[in-house]
Amino acid sequence: MRNVLILVAVVGLIMIWAPQLRTFALSLTAVAVAIVVATKELILCLSGAALRTFTRAFSVGDIIEVGTTKGEVLDLNLLATQLREFEGIDGSVVPTGRIVTLPYSLLFSSPAKVLPHSRARIEHAFTMTFEPDVNLFSRVHELRAIAVEALAKTVAAEGNSSSSQVEAERCDIELGTSEIGKYRLRITLLGAREPRRAENAVACAVGAFIESQRTSSSTE
Repeated sequence: MRNVLILVAVVGLIMIWAPQLRTFALSLTAVAVAIVVATKELILCLSGAALRTFTRAFSVGDIIEVGTTKGEVLDLNLLATQLREFEGIDGSVVPTGRIVTLPYSLLFSSPAKVLPHSRARIEHAFTMTFEPDVNLFSRVHELRAIAVEALAKTVAAEGNSSSSQVEAERCDIELGTSEIGKYRLRITLLGAREPRRAENAVACAVGAFIESQRTSSSTE
């Protein structure tokens, strides 16, 4: 009988305080939602840090691309990573001079691409476009030889003239056409320690050769 009375008393109290309990529960829910919204970015950064750690996605020294940001990983901390930013041009590894802080929350919205490289052999690519008034397809080997010679001169000017260092420098050329029928040269420099300087030297040499061929064709 005593247990029955206790049960009836408890049920009665619950019925009396039901509106207040419902209000309290709603308040707790609202507070919880507000906390989650306020700390959403922090939670995502911590989760992204855990994801990077467990998957070993990238480490210091890697060249990564996340969304539109590309660069070399300089530092890793609890919430973000620091990058030495590179140009956004496809294939380019020319530094912009800026240091970018990349929050780990971006790993859940954009894939992290680790670009293949080694510290001694980094690929840098750029594109040149020319009018189709000279037959470049028959001169691909000459273009490659001119580009390699210009790259070798750049290396020698930097004082890195040992045989092993010069041999590490290599230049590849892919010739195609654009959507509007112009020649498009994609030049890849392998192992260039100063990509911008090497690009300028190769571009000037290739451009001068093509201009000389254009001039010769027009005078014939």
